[in-house]
Amino acid sequence: MLISDLISLPQGSVSCLKNQHKNAQTDILAIHGWLDNAASFSPLIEQLPTYNWTAIDLPGHGHSFHRPNHAHYHFIDWVSDIVDLIRTNYEKPVTIVAHSLGGMLSTVIAGVYPELVERLVLIDAAGLITQTDEDGAAALRKALDSRTEQGKKSRNTNLSFNTAVKARMMAGKLSKPAAELLMSRNLSETSEGYIWCSDNRLRTRSPIRMQTSQARSIINAITAPVMILLANDGHDEIHQSFHQYQDCYQNLISMQISGGHHCHMENSAQCAQLIAKFLK
Repeated sequence: MLISDLISLPQGSVSCLKNQHKNAQTDILAIHGWLDNAASFSPLIEQLPTYNWTAIDLPGHGHSFHRPNHAHYHFIDWVSDIVDLIRTNYEKPVTIVAHSLGGMLSTVIAGVYPELVERLVLIDAAGLITQTDEDGAAALRKALDSRTEQGKKSRNTNLSFNTAVKARMMAGKLSKPAAELLMSRNLSETSEGYIWCSDNRLRTRSPIRMQTSQARSIINAITAPVMILLANDGHDEIHQSFHQYQDCYQNLISMQISGGHHCHMENSAQCAQLIAKFLK
């Protein structure tokens, strides 16, 4: 049975799901992908109950706090949020299991703050998204324009649960059970129907991304053992990023896993088996 809890940070309350924690068990901090939430780790937690899991909702996602109206969701600010959370809630380095965007955030944390991370498991995530010098002006304009465009869009406030599930299935090539699990934590019921919990500003573009040299420097600085689980039917960009950055990891194990981008939800048994072997 998973328990919903709140972790207080100076910037706001971060919501999370926990299993029953025991003193002798290893702590795992789980960090989800873009527009997902803590529920994405529920299948894995059920498969691996002998670890102390804390699966968080990133700010702007699930039941966690939203940034103030004048603010936006910068990649590096999520890094700062997670660093604050680790420092205030863990007395020793923690094992991180992370998916997609969560994997990139965890990669930066493990490289910049290696003393905070014991082990790192990246699920269909590798390297970092970067930009070239030539992309700078055009990418920045698209990002700033996306804020204006997104601000003009109104969100459906009387959704049906099934409509939201179908939309998530189409957007992420997800099975119905996986989409239902995510939507159970990404929708709030009102008298007129369901509304989204996630902040609409999450859909804007990133105005600034790292250079490739910065990404390589950060990954080179990771001292923790790393395991990357690459989904056979995952995103091509992630496979390309893996080949681009695999030589940067000091201590890397990489494994192929059957399934798509959300393999940890739809193929949790194989994923759990590989994680358990790595952690032992």
